[in-house]
Amino acid sequence: MARKIHEQAARVQRQYQDVFKRNIELEREVAVLRELVELDTLIPELLNRRGVEKAGKALLAGLSREGDEKRRTGAENVVLVMIDADFLKRFNDEAGHDAGDEMLRVLGSTLRTGIRAGDLAARWGGDEFVVVLPNIAPMTAQVLMERIAANFEAHRFRFTCTAVHGISFGIAHTEETKRWKVLLQLADARMMAHKRWRKRGR
Repeated sequence: MARKIHEQAARVQRQYQDVFKRNIELEREVAVLRELVELDTLIPELLNRRGVEKAGKALLAGLSREGDEKRRTGAENVVLVMIDADFLKRFNDEAGHDAGDEMLRVLGSTLRTGIRAGDLAARWGGDEFVVVLPNIAPMTAQVLMERIAANFEAHRFRFTCTAVHGISFGIAHTEETKRWKVLLQLADARMMAHKRWRKRGR
């Protein structure tokens, strides 16, 4: 009888250990999935829309804090840049969608390597990207983006296209508003104005 009870207790103990082990594995899997849903599927080195919204809103929330709490969050101001890859449709039509994807990957890599370590770069969706730059003057951000644009335009692709690759971008900053949605709207409107200006110049 005692032996039977002992065997049953041992079996329950093994089941408990198996469940505990599986719970740990599930927690790890959830952590991986959580990371995946905040990274872009085409360009994993960049955040996706969900990831940059979460991080960007956290930065903006930190701007309203005071004293020691504000010093821990770090940001004194934030610049948001909306970026559009010019002529992606023509690249897709003339050279194929693999070529279009390659162009987006190169742009993503150029953004990532062109910004500072603490900055955020994300693919917003399709041919649009977002960069979030804490603690930088708007004019300095303009110079930074012009340098990134020049580096991207200097890239030589393996495929040919009648369109000249490049980017249009618009900048908004927290001296104008500390609301994420409004920052996006301002940056997007300026990006579209920049795109129209670039098209007139070609």
